Order: sequence, then structure tokens, then C-alpha cells
Amino acid sequence: MTKPGCRRSIISQCFEMTDQHWMAEAIAAAGTALGSTWPNPAVGAVLVKNDQLIARGATQAAGGNHAEIECIRQAGEAARGASLYATMEPCCHYGKTPPCTDAIIRAGITRVVYALSDPNPLVAGKGEAALLAAGIETERGVMADEALPGLREFFHFMRTGRPFITVKYAITLDGRLSLDSGDAHWISGEESRAHAQLLRKRTHAILSGGQTIRHDDPRLDCRIAGEEFQPIRIIVTEQGFSPDARLFDHGGSVLLVTSDAACRSIPPALLQKTETIALPELTMGAIMQALAARGIVSIVTEAGPRLLTQLIAARFCDQVITYIAPVLAGGNALRSIGDIGTERMLSAPRLRGEWKSYGGDICFQGEPVW
Repeated sequence: MTKPGCRRSIISQCFEMTDQHWMAEAIAAAGTALGSTWPNPAVGAVLVKNDQLIARGATQAAGGNHAEIECIRQAGEAARGASLYATMEPCCHYGKTPPCTDAIIRAGITRVVYALSDPNPLVAGKGEAALLAAGIETERGVMADEALPGLREFFHFMRTGRPFITVKYAITLDGRLSLDSGDAHWISGEESRAHAQLLRKRTHAILSGGQTIRHDDPRLDCRIAGEEFQPIRIIVTEQGFSPDARLFDHGGSVLLVTSDAACRSIPPALLQKTETIALPELTMGAIMQALAARGIVSIVTEAGPRLLTQLIAARFCDQVITYIAPVLAGGNALRSIGDIGTERMLSAPRLRGEWKSYGGDICFQGEPVW
């Protein structure tokens, strides 16, 4: 307990057992908001009184209520004397919405339990301090490991100042991205593609290259039934692509990233349908800096080998997801990753993670150990 003067007792131990149960409820609530709250984190919260759940909330779309406010709104006067469980420390600063700590204090909540401290320097312990100053009992760190996966990208963005990047691709058993003809539909099976849709659902943006758009004309949208939030589509190119590309047909915004020089030759019809970032040099470092400045928190790649290689060579790769299908392509078609500057096998990037099966495919999902 962080309440001054409290000693552990049988009562506090019972609290801990109960805390695990109610924090699990808050984590489940957070899961319902994944992918719909960017650039804010998907936080879950529940209000409990007399060992009864009285309200459940999750972060709303950007500019809407935070999870704690949703709970207070639902509970009304019943919030007085209740305990609040949240997956992250309540905020204490003005952004698009007022501080959650102020609302918690006004509502008469007497105890706040949260899993993870907010990494935002505007909060980072100040939220808890505000609650303690108001006489509210607090407990932090409950089920922190369980709550972290849903907040991983936000924590990475706050700590590093750049988006969390997932490098994703599908290859044949002999390591090819396509046949010599360029045909790659479909390397992976239906189960793998369904898993890829879940990745699209929870990411802030999808990153691709102009050549992929010109050659494959992908939609790059989330096609899960009933899903109303679409990731931002980021296309890096110096040659442009057709303003009639399919990625414009299914909602969501398209962000074109190019160089100052190339921007002058890109068709106006394309520029009118996109938000454009023109950079002096189209380097991976400059691209990531520009995307971070725009507040893009997480990215999944849907790109060819050139862009994948650039990301890995620059170490802008936080997770790798590779689907391997039991297919032999043969020939001399594209491999997934080109030259990343590795000269000795002992210095090649290693990954730690796990293997899973999706139908007839196997999938590796892990993090590079640089």
C-alpha cells in the first residue's frame, strides 16, 4: 500500500486477492478499445463498491472520454466511496480532455488501484501524487505484466520518441516473396491472413512503398466485420502512384511521404487525395522523425524488400512477424530482406519470440536482439 502509515494485515492481503480479480476485468475492458483510441493508449477501468462491479469503461476515440471518466459517468453518485481499478495511472494534465485525477477526486472515489505508471512525463507519478494529496488510497503495480501487452506501443513511443514498428511479411518455404512473374497472391493461407487483419485492427498505421502500390494495388484496410476504425495508410515514394488506387476506396486517411524534389513531379490529382509530407532527404531516420512528430504511435509494414531492408538496416524494427507457407516458388524471385550490412553470422541480428501455427502455415513472432 502507498497510503502513509498503513501496515500489511489480513485485510490488506484480502485486498490483494480481490485486486487481481478486478484488475483482470479492467484489462479485459482495455482489450475492447485496442485500435480505436490512437494516438491515446487503450486503457481499461472498472469501479467496484461493496465487492460489486458498478461500472466498466475503456478509452474512447481521440478527444473522447478516458476510461476512468467513462466509469464515473456510468456510476454517477454511486461512485462515491468506490474503488477504481485502471490499467494505467490516471492522468493529471489538460490535453483534449481535463485531468482524470480531478474527476476522481470530485466523484468521491476512495481508492485507486492501477497496473502501470504513465510513461508520459506530464504524468509519470504526478497522477498518483495528486490522488494521495487528496487523501485517496492508491496501489500501483497490480498485474503490471498482464496489462503491458495492450500498452506496449504507447510505452515504446513515449520512451523512444518514435513509432513502434512491426516488420511483417509472408514467404514461401524457399524464402521467396513471390514467383518470378511477380505473382504473390496468395502465399499465406486464410488463417494467416485473418491473423494479419487483427494486426491491422490494432495498429495506428500501415507502412508501404510506392512500388507495392503500383504493382499490387492493395487495399491496406482492416476488413474485420463491423470494424469502423481504419489505420492510416503511409506510402513512401518518390514516383507517386495512381490516384485511382484501391487504398482510397475504403475509408481512412492516406499519408504520402516523399522528397521535396519528387513532390514537384507528383500528379496534383494524387496530392489532392493525400496528406503529404515532403522531406529534404527521404532517409529512414527523417521519415521516422516526421511520423513521430505527427503523433503516429505504431506501424505495421506491408512492403516489399527494399523498404523492409531499410527498416532493419536502420534498426527501426521492434517486432518481426513472418508467415512461412508450405509452398516452393523456385526461380530467382524476390527475397524478403536484402543486404543489411551483416558480414559474420555471429553478428547477424537474432530474434527472441515464439512459433505459432495458422492453418498450414507457421508463423514466427519475436523481437530483434540488437
